[in-house]
Amino acid sequence: MALVPWLSLALLSVLLWWPGGWPGPLAPEFLALSVLGGSLLGGRRAFVLLLPLACTLLQAERQLADRLPESVAGQDFLLQGQVCDFPRRSGRALRFPVILDPRHSTPGLPDRVQLAWYDLADAPQPGERWQLLVRLRPPRTLASPGAFDGERAALVTATGARGYVRKSVLNRRLADTGWDCPTLLLRRWVAGRVAAATGAQRGAGYLLALTVGARHQLGTHDWDRLRRTGTAHLMAISGLHIGLLAGVALLVARGVGYSLVRFRCPLSPRPFALVAALLAACSYAALAGFALPTRRALLMLCVWSVLSLASRGVGAWGTLTAALWLVLVTDGLAVLTTGFWLSFGAVAVLLTATLASGRDETRSSLVQRLRSLGDAQWRVFVGLAPIAALSFGELPLVSPIANLVAVPLFGIAILPLAMLGVTLVALNGPAAPLRWAAELLGWLLEWLDWLDLGAWATPVLPFWYLPLAAIGTVALLWPRPLPARWLAVSLLPAVLLLEPRPPPPGQLRVQILDVGQGLAVILRTRSHTLVYDTGPAFGAGDAGRAVVLPALRRSGARRVDAIVVSHADLDHAGGVTSLHAAYPAAVVLAPDVASLDVPAVNCRRDQQWVWDGIEFRFLHPAPAFLRGSRNDRSCVLLVQGPRVSVLLPGDVSQRGEASLAPQLPATGIDLVVAPHHGSATSSSASFVTRSRPRYVVFTAGYRNRWGFPRPDVAARWRRTGACLLNTAHEGALLFDMRDGRLALRRRHRRASARAWTRPPGAAWCGAGDTTL
Repeated sequence: MALVPWLSLALLSVLLWWPGGWPGPLAPEFLALSVLGGSLLGGRRAFVLLLPLACTLLQAERQLADRLPESVAGQDFLLQGQVCDFPRRSGRALRFPVILDPRHSTPGLPDRVQLAWYDLADAPQPGERWQLLVRLRPPRTLASPGAFDGERAALVTATGARGYVRKSVLNRRLADTGWDCPTLLLRRWVAGRVAAATGAQRGAGYLLALTVGARHQLGTHDWDRLRRTGTAHLMAISGLHIGLLAGVALLVARGVGYSLVRFRCPLSPRPFALVAALLAACSYAALAGFALPTRRALLMLCVWSVLSLASRGVGAWGTLTAALWLVLVTDGLAVLTTGFWLSFGAVAVLLTATLASGRDETRSSLVQRLRSLGDAQWRVFVGLAPIAALSFGELPLVSPIANLVAVPLFGIAILPLAMLGVTLVALNGPAAPLRWAAELLGWLLEWLDWLDLGAWATPVLPFWYLPLAAIGTVALLWPRPLPARWLAVSLLPAVLLLEPRPPPPGQLRVQILDVGQGLAVILRTRSHTLVYDTGPAFGAGDAGRAVVLPALRRSGARRVDAIVVSHADLDHAGGVTSLHAAYPAAVVLAPDVASLDVPAVNCRRDQQWVWDGIEFRFLHPAPAFLRGSRNDRSCVLLVQGPRVSVLLPGDVSQRGEASLAPQLPATGIDLVVAPHHGSATSSSASFVTRSRPRYVVFTAGYRNRWGFPRPDVAARWRRTGACLLNTAHEGALLFDMRDGRLALRRRHRRASARAWTRPPGAAWCGAGDTTL
């Protein structure tokens, strides 16, 4: 019976992560096999096995059905609702979720939407109710390797639409306050007291995240520091924080209970301490807004407390198993979050090590306990390395050392001081503990900056590699003699050191990324990498950081030799600063170096070089165009090799195309990125005819306001017999050599499709194309 919940987790993981998801052709057979397996296990075991599957599928279907229909995407709606989190500043926009009031909103809208409000004068506050005129669309993500999966996050958080607030006289703050987010008003009040007490101290923003789960003051640099040192989990209130606070409350309450017993008070210290720990944990979870990790941790603590009060000797593994099953039943979609796997994985690693070693830590000396603490950090780092590599694509090198100091400091000083300070300021008492906690956080941050050695980038790992990594990890961490340990351990480096093989000499690999309305292309030869354009800037970030860098790391590219910025428009040059910061040795080429914030050299017509048998040559800009429009000054790059040719024309217009046509090879082009995203100002009939491409890629944003690619432009390219592809529908596109010719190998949106992703649009290919 103890293994059945873990079997249910395995079945649920396969069902949720299966390509195409449960609506796919294998889902009925999979469910039939699950029911058959459950019937073979017997009544209670079948119930334990199948209930999480049924509850999770019902939850997922309900939340998917609550998404905004595609047919009304891009329309304006009038809604009323409550701001249900702390608004977060992102560039010019303020971003916040809203829980809708269906009585005063347009019928048919989702229950929860995520909004951005640009250039507003009167910022909404957490817990306020507003009437807003908004433009909405269904959740959509940039489908590139390593990019953030916004559609999966929307499913987990039950967000049915995203959009922005329109300028309108209808936008107004409502007088009454709603109860859709009952703890938010308390959190807002406490956050105000904490902010007033800590002022401009360096750790003030971190203290808000630690006390009330308000992470809106943490910027990109803050998260980078935490990510590179492996301490980001400290800023997400979860099992560590709930457990630490409950442990402190348990010790204090137990001491109080025994003191009361000495005064002949009719009180049992053990139940009194357990109830006090639960109350402390529930209060902390309420301050954190009962976020998903907090609810999961609270549920695990409740299971442990109930079993302890009932004197059921199920042991640590039994408690963990019961908590796992309850989490799967109440919130099975947590399986889609990295936090779920990290939290349960960390506990499982520690329990395995403790039970296998047979040591009783309660009877150990101080030195032995410190040694055990270091051993625990090492085991957690190694045990969770496959999950971190699969989820984040990198491993923080200093994580064991950073957590060896940070976790005890949080448990002994920072968290108790923070909670004591919150209690005191809530009672109008002194705020000194909050200031002390913020000061300790500031010292910790300075130490983490000194310790930071960066992170080791890992290539993209298929999901079927995870069981192999798990076997190697268990064999490495098992403290007792284990037969054939060396054979199992050898699986771990084989998995984590796996990298995609570069192209053979004389061959080319082209990856056109989905960066929204913009352009970014990665070209790889045997030993060189070139990035053509770096995508747009958006909000407080850019595509270079959010899309291009993860794609480079997942592709196995350890260095970038050259970065070509076709021209200075933000949809092409928005990420060049982030990319150059990550690869400072890369040469940056651009038509106008003064328009960039990084050192660069000019690209000019007839510049050329050869890498591994592949020739790179600029066809443009010619001297006559250097004083023309920014688009017509685009660096146009022609890449040629044995039986392969690729043309990257930037945003060049029809006037510039006229100078390009005579320079194109007479045999035609294998792959052309459509000039200016398919605008009507480009792709002239003569240029299209001269190109005669096999593939044409439009790098346009999903439902972009310009209507790119224009229908007449697409029709013009279609008449050549080329295969037409759009990154807005297909996601990132990978082209590789096949049978001596460049061919489409992967469409990321199709290859990574799950139940929560929108299906890709239909591509049009000529009758002669056999690769699709």
